[in-house]
Amino acid sequence: MPPSKTSWEQTRESRPMRICAYCLTPNRRHLVLWPERDGELAAFMAAIDE
Repeated sequence: MPPSKTSWEQTRESRPMRICAYCLTPNRRHLVLWPERDGELAAFMAAIDE
């Protein structure tokens, strides 16, 4: 059985976003994102926090 997808993978499939750079630490994340259209950034971040 294949491993289940992470929340990152699920979010990327449902809300495409160009991720230029990232740094993940135990208590926070730093992202450099490049949305294609207005409103995509907020939707992407909301989906990650679900």
